[in-house]
Amino acid sequence: MSWKLACPACDQPIRPRQPTLGRPARCPRCLHRFVIPERPAELFSPPSVFPSASLPSISSPISSLNKLVQRFWRPLIIVLCITILPVLVVLVGWRLWSVSPAVGSPPSQKMNHANNLVPGLAIGSPIIKRVEPDHPDALIVSADLLRKIDLPPGDKRKAVAVLSPFITFVSAPQNGLFFVATDEGELLSYSATDFSLKGRVFLDGPACYLALDEKNGQLYAAVSRGVRIKVNRLGERENLIADLFRYDVRELLAGRFPPTNRLLPADRLELGLSIASFHLAPDGRLLYLMAQEARELSFLRVATGRLAIEQQSRQMINGLAGLTMSPDGAMLFTMNGGLICSLDPQTWKTGYQVFVGLTGMNPIALDARRVLFLDRRPALNASIVDLPSRAALARWELPLEGRPYLACSPRTEQ
Repeated sequence: MSWKLACPACDQPIRPRQPTLGRPARCPRCLHRFVIPERPAELFSPPSVFPSASLPSISSPISSLNKLVQRFWRPLIIVLCITILPVLVVLVGWRLWSVSPAVGSPPSQKMNHANNLVPGLAIGSPIIKRVEPDHPDALIVSADLLRKIDLPPGDKRKAVAVLSPFITFVSAPQNGLFFVATDEGELLSYSATDFSLKGRVFLDGPACYLALDEKNGQLYAAVSRGVRIKVNRLGERENLIADLFRYDVRELLAGRFPPTNRLLPADRLELGLSIASFHLAPDGRLLYLMAQEARELSFLRVATGRLAIEQQSRQMINGLAGLTMSPDGAMLFTMNGGLICSLDPQTWKTGYQVFVGLTGMNPIALDARRVLFLDRRPALNASIVDLPSRAALARWELPLEGRPYLACSPRTEQ
């Protein structure tokens, strides 16, 4: 049975809504006003086909389930944890085991996607598995940077010497020597060919950094005011307050050592700063220092003739810091907060920047574009980046333990 509504004046069909029943309305056609009547009771509630007693009720099972959950929720959580957590642990362990390189797999499987990005240089993914070297105490490792780094057939790195623990070192290639400084204030002279000890002298304290002007026979050392130098596993000198000393080492380069075994300074500059790094210009006239002061880094340019500060610049510090200079002396490179930046040594203006990560350390400029540095992610790695193109040129793993130190030959061949 249907029920329809129409305007009493023009018979215009009207579709009333439930809230408008029994209220005044206006016809949309003739604008006649009238009251919409109530719907008949027999049409408003249609008769039910099935009796209500025959319909099943679903409220009682839900309420019973809610009562059970409210009463036994703690045991349910414990049972779920006991049954699900072991399965998750097994799945995660199986996943990690499947993606990690096998212990007995050949090198070609570990480095199966090495690519030659730059002529004469190869790049490959780092080996995650730790490999113990033949000499776990080796501190000097030689690597050829000009030839292709072909890791899959075999490892090209070679441990060439084992030395006593030292803080820093500097090489004298023209005389076939190199000097290392210990935390006891000693300066040891070694032969660069057979690594035999030539002699030792005492400085004014433990030297944290060394720079050698081999042509003029001058050695510049940042000597700590403390008794011992604290060095962490990353190679950082912690809480180090040092001054700058200049020593005449022409006799040491000739193989002659003073009878008192004590090297007297030729000049001294009291800095009272925490030295983070410094680098000597190729001509030996200027010395660039990076010092830490609270939350700031200070870049100092020191004239070596009279050991006086010529210019100083500051910037915020964030993470490991480092300073290096290109072999031609035209560009400085700084590492701070995971960024390697090119810096004009005359105007202190920043040029190219590339982010290498907060674990980068010990940068060395190979030329005015490329920088070699160490990286502890996830293990000890050596990487080369090109700043103008922001490209990674090479990356390989160095399976060495202890504090890492990185240095290059004068022509950046090794």
